[in-house]
Amino acid sequence: MTASAVPLALDCARAYLQTQLDSLVGARVFWQLAPEQATLPLIVAHSADAGGAAVPHIGLVGWSGDIAVRVFAGTRPEAEALASQMLALIAPYARVQDHTLTWSLLRPVVIPPANQRFVAGWIFNVQVYTQ
Repeated sequence: MTASAVPLALDCARAYLQTQLDSLVGARVFWQLAPEQATLPLIVAHSADAGGAAVPHIGLVGWSGDIAVRVFAGTRPEAEALASQMLALIAPYARVQDHTLTWSLLRPVVIPPANQRFVAGWIFNVQVYTQ
């Protein structure tokens, strides 16, 4: 896998999250940033390792990087409940196109509330392998 494979790996991770989590928040799953007018609750996922830093994260068999998946909600209990439900929807192993993804839970996301939004979520290590 070459450095040009990083966008493809991230595309696979995005597609998987969209498919798995849309039903949880009514198709409000976004990559990096939610639109200002988006209603709560919503989910935002993003690379948590310097934007998918290519060189140290690409090996002979695939890409590896950390991805944060955060729930934004109007109350802390709602954010925490949705984050807990999210864990059941992200399988440790998944197939997207011709790729196998592994998702390993690393730690929770801890962010204080701001702008009337409460946040709960997780950081995963994701590995994308080509078949």
